[in-house]
Amino acid sequence: MSKNISVRRYRSLSEIDADLWDSVNVENSFFKSHKFLYLQEKAKVESGIFWYLLFYEDDHLVGACAISSFLISLDLFLDSRSQKAITVVRFLFQGFMKIRILFCGTPLSIGKNSLLIAKPELGADILDCLLVEMDRICSEQKINYVSLKEFSEEETHWLDRVMEAGYIKCPSLPYVSMPVNWDSFTDYLSSLRHTYRRQIMASLNKVDFGELLPFPSRKHVRPQKPIIDYSSDHTCDPQRFYEMYLSVMDRAEVKLEVLNQEFFNLLCNGMHSEIRMIIIRQKNEVLASALLVQDQDSLVFLLVGLDYEKRDLHDVYFNLIYAILAYAIENKVKRLDLGQTSYYVKQRIGGTCTPMYFYLRSRNRLVNWMLRKFQKTLFPETELSHHRVFRR
Repeated sequence: MSKNISVRRYRSLSEIDADLWDSVNVENSFFKSHKFLYLQEKAKVESGIFWYLLFYEDDHLVGACAISSFLISLDLFLDSRSQKAITVVRFLFQGFMKIRILFCGTPLSIGKNSLLIAKPELGADILDCLLVEMDRICSEQKINYVSLKEFSEEETHWLDRVMEAGYIKCPSLPYVSMPVNWDSFTDYLSSLRHTYRRQIMASLNKVDFGELLPFPSRKHVRPQKPIIDYSSDHTCDPQRFYEMYLSVMDRAEVKLEVLNQEFFNLLCNGMHSEIRMIIIRQKNEVLASALLVQDQDSLVFLLVGLDYEKRDLHDVYFNLIYAILAYAIENKVKRLDLGQTSYYVKQRIGGTCTPMYFYLRSRNRLVNWMLRKFQKTLFPETELSHHRVFRR
């Protein structure tokens, strides 16, 4: 424990004044805000148990973080063949390779960590206090595994010091993002190599983008074509979005978590000013939806819902991604964050992958040794293809 840093622990964000918490959110990140973190607590995402830490230098608040405990499957990052084998074993042993972990972070896996540090020069001292406090919680709750997630390669330069305390550094799913520096979507299309532009145009011709993308093909739009709805004023139907979200999760190769209905109720009904929704609809039927968040100068693609029966007929998912990019260009954001899945389509529009990492430790020395020994098998790096998308 640092002599200069003290820590105070709370069981609910309702016990902490929102302005106090947000005072150390110096980057004004939506995902680290009191409002968004408290939403996850109230929704009981993944039946998680939450704690919150405030770090003080003397009497001045200098840092904060959200901590949560929930069950996780260690086979998340294994290849499909290994996952199928583990599924068979679970018919006999339901809890096989499922463990409870204490995370510096929340159950929502969106490539964003929850650590707030107002004074970077105190980062090492705050980190030391954090590790000690997390060990205390593990002892009280009889939790054997502790982890810090999700951190970019740049952030790990100072976080790697936790490996001196027995943590192993593991590759998480890469995060896809891209700079947005075009004046219009037409300019973006012009910057693409012919192969990629031709494929995008083929999909665009299957929907009506309205006035945002006035392509020549729109002169021949047929009434039965699905329409892209960019309106931020429409009412988000959490029930319909949740149904389509579950449809996506049923087919997902990697399920980091499955959000519940209450999360979408709170998000759609309580955060109208923060979230945006893009919808592909055919008459009154919603075929696909994307939830977006404006986070400082970035537009973040948060969650998606799809009607899989209509997905391929109109290239619904592809067109949803193009619509998100068009929306980002139109609204002059500097960066588009596309998340940690569907690398193929996101890379083919110009997205680049940033390595992400988490740190893991077992409080059992033998198990921790085994985790280190079989680290590359348990937590392999994601293999990605590379695309030269732009002409220049």
